[in-house]
Parts: sequence; C-alpha cells; structure tokens
Amino acid sequence: MKATNKRGTFSSRISIMLIAVLCVGLLCPGFTASASAATVAGQATLTIVFGLGAGDVPDVVVNKAYPFEAGDTVEDLLNRAVAEGDIEAYALNMFGFIQSVTKTGGITFEAAADFSTYWATYVSGAYYGGADTLQTLPLEDGKAYQFCWESWPPVYVPDWDQIGMPTGGGNTGGEVPTNPPAGYSQEVFSKLFTNISARFEGTGEDWEALSMAAIGKGALVNTDAIIANAVEAYGDPDTTNLQRSILALTALGIDATNVTQGTDTYNMIEKLATTPIAHDTTNGLMFALLAYTSGPYTPPPAAIADVQALIDGILALQNADGGWSFIPGASDADMTAMGIATLSPYRADDPRVEGALQEALVALKALQLPGGGFASVDVAGVLNTNSTAMVVVALSAAGIDAQTWGTADNPAATPLNALLSQANAAVNGFLFGAVNNSMATEQGFRALVAYQGLKNTSAAYNIYIDASSGVADLDEVDSGGNNTNNGSQNNGGEGGPSDEAAQLSPTTPATSDSLQLAAAAILALAMGVLLLTSSRFVSGKTRETRVNG
Repeated sequence: MKATNKRGTFSSRISIMLIAVLCVGLLCPGFTASASAATVAGQATLTIVFGLGAGDVPDVVVNKAYPFEAGDTVEDLLNRAVAEGDIEAYALNMFGFIQSVTKTGGITFEAAADFSTYWATYVSGAYYGGADTLQTLPLEDGKAYQFCWESWPPVYVPDWDQIGMPTGGGNTGGEVPTNPPAGYSQEVFSKLFTNISARFEGTGEDWEALSMAAIGKGALVNTDAIIANAVEAYGDPDTTNLQRSILALTALGIDATNVTQGTDTYNMIEKLATTPIAHDTTNGLMFALLAYTSGPYTPPPAAIADVQALIDGILALQNADGGWSFIPGASDADMTAMGIATLSPYRADDPRVEGALQEALVALKALQLPGGGFASVDVAGVLNTNSTAMVVVALSAAGIDAQTWGTADNPAATPLNALLSQANAAVNGFLFGAVNNSMATEQGFRALVAYQGLKNTSAAYNIYIDASSGVADLDEVDSGGNNTNNGSQNNGGEGGPSDEAAQLSPTTPATSDSLQLAAAAILALAMGVLLLTSSRFVSGKTRETRVNG
C-alpha cells in the first residue's frame, strides 16, 4: 500500500511537470531552438587567397563568415570550411600553421620545403606573429582569419581591403550568397550610400555630380569643374561627351543652352544636335535622347535627328530577342538596360515604345545570372558590377523594384543583392574583379541612388532625367510626413514598386518573442506552485486512505 501511494505521488508530479513543459513549448515554439542557438559565441571570417590571378586580381577561393562556439580555434574554422565543402582539405605543419590547402576540385598549394613559398597568416589585415598556433588561437567575434600563399621574401602582400564582403555561406565567386542573412542588404546599402556620397563631396566628375544632385547635394559639387568639363566636351565631342555634360549640367540646375565660362557662352544642345559623331552609335543615340529629355530642350531645326527620329532610330536597332547591343550582334545587358532607361519616359506616348520595353525586359531577364547579377559582353557568365548597376538603374526607370527581380530558382538572387555583394571591405566603394574600382564605385552608387529614388517616390525614377529634383537621398520624407527609406513605401502595378516587393531588411518581432518568453516563465512558475500544492494534496489523501483502510 505504501509503495503504491509513492508511485501515485511521483506519477502526479511527473504529469504536472510534463504539462508545464508542454505549455512552455506551445507558447514559445522557438524555446528549444533558442536554447540550442545559445551555444553560438560569434561569427568569424575565413579568407583564403592564392596570390594574384589573371589580370593581377587576387585569386579569392574562400571568403566566408562562419558561426563558432565558445572555445573554438582557427583550426575549428578551417575544419568548418572543409565540412561545408568550401575547401577540399588542408594540412598543418609541425609548427601548427598551414602547410597546404586543397581547393575544391583537387588543386593543392603546398609550402615549399625551403619556405620559398609558404602560407602567410593574417588576422583582420595584420600579419600574425603571436605565440598561439592555429590549433590554440581562439576565435574572436567579428575578426577575419586570412591566409595567403606567397613567396619569401613576399612579392605579393594582399591588400585585404580589396577583398569583398564575406558571404553568409559558400565561396564568393563574385556571386550573392544563396540565402543572404537578414539585414545584410539594408546594412550594406545604407553604409555604401552614406560613405560613397561623403567621398563624392567636392567632385568635379560628371556622373558623380549627377548622383550628388539626385540626392539633393548638388551644392557640394565643384560646379566650376563641371562647367570646365562641358567646355572641353564642346571642343572634343566624341561619342557621348556632350550628352554626359548636358545631363550633369541639367541635374545641377544649369541651362545647357547657356553655359558660361568667363566671357564665353556655349550652347551644348545646339552642339549636340549638329555633331555627327554623337549620333554614330546606339549608345550615342540613346544618350542624345536622354540629354534632350533631361530638361526643357528642343533640338534646333538643323539637328541631325529630333526626338522622334531618335526614338525611331533606337527602335530600329532593337534585336529580334528584344535587347540591344553596343555593336551589331547578340544583345548584352548594358545596352539593353540603357535602351530601357532611355525609352521609358516615352512609353505612354507611343504604343511601339511600350511594346519594345516589354520585349526588352524579357531579353534582359534572359541574360540574368543564377546569382541575380549580370555579365558584361566581354566576359560571359561572370558577374560584372558595372553591368549589374546599369540594370538596377534601368529597372528603376521602368518603375520596377530590383529586389523583386529574383531568379526562378532563388527569389533572393536579385540584381540589387548581387550588386551589394560587390561592396569592398571598407563598405565605401565597389569592386571590379575583386579590386577596388572607381568606375564600379561611381556606377554602383548611381544604381543605389536610382533605386532610392524609386523607393522614395513610389514611382518610376529615371536618374538621368529626374536628378534635378533632388529627392533620392536616404532620409527623404514624403509630403505626408512618412519616412520613405528603403522598403517603407510601395505601390501596386508595374508603374511603381509592387506591394509584394522584397524588403531590404526583414524585421524580427522581438516584442512578440519577449511576450512569449514572459508568458512561458509565468506559466512555468504557476505550474511549480501547482506542483507543490498537488504534492501536499496527494500526500494528505494518501494518509486519509490509509486511516480508513
């Protein structure tokens, strides 16, 4: 009898405890996962570079951020890279440093016996000379552990700032991560936007000035230098010099028909209209049309081609697949994007233009790489920062959110994410071929500004003709007093960003999680009280049974 009563008491307690645990699980389904995730102590980056490759570009094999647990060492980081297939193998020497690394595919780079070639170790850009080996050097959150196969004495010392942002998974390969971590795009977008705009203050470059005007900072541009550029273009028109100057001048509020330098005055519109070389190429025709459209400009009677003739000429050059090319041949992303940006302002005026735009968008989509970006006509299949930037500009001009243009296999593989994957380590510029590049930085920033203009206005935004409005800054506020930063405003329809557009920074409902945890804690406490009370009740009932039995 006594044993039976003990089992009943124990079973009752277990039942109540199980109910408490079950309730906690129901109220807070992430409780178990959160407890498991608590073992992650931080995130460290592993970068492996095999010196210089073709074109003196660093041959980056791995540039990836991995989570790690407390107590993990650099050796654990290398083991993680092997486990995830980012490298095939590695070996340490008798001193506890890298002897060899085998790339995925079987190519091995091994230190020479006489150390004429060896694996140099760096930590966050600084040569490592500490007492710890890779087997004992503890990982620190946010640090990069970098290895470069080089000669001794070193011929090539990496500029680690030239290496792009680490991916959240997988080799960089110039492509955007398959699953970008939450907040990745928003953080990089904002930092790039802020840092590059600060770099461009005082600029005397036309395209940089155009973007600065678009974000309302035209007053920070060296206007005298822009005028000097225009005078130089007037004397040396070339293919697009005049058009570029007209776009920059107009964005800064300067009348391109009356550009004054000293006592001289220049009519850039008249010069453009009567310059044959400015109309000799597809690129020239497109930029000529944009130049006229950017302001209240009308080609003079003596013009080689008026606005309608330019539209007709551009339509006539469209390829059968809907795209355009710089020279006769297969469509390429750059020229197809330019065609879309150029013709978009006229889509409501001419049914032919609307049809051409729809065909061009189909052609452009067909050129998209699996990672979401675009290649140049020169190097097929390889992400090109500049080409991808021009696509973002074109989509913004057509009223399409580049974040909604993911691939069929991966909605997160968008042109904008692909572009952001090419940010440099300092997040103040863009890379071209894994190296900091001024043109990539300028065109990348142009794309960011165009995209921001789209988001701020909730409508098609063409940076070439809308720059003078100055509405494309990060902190723009609409007439209703609403903050219009990335992802805050959406309109339906192709004429504006879609309601279903992917947000740049998915938010985490922290408040809801906190409430769930609090509720679970309260319930667990209540179950504990009930457990004690029930124990007393069961014990009392048992004693009563024994007395009566």
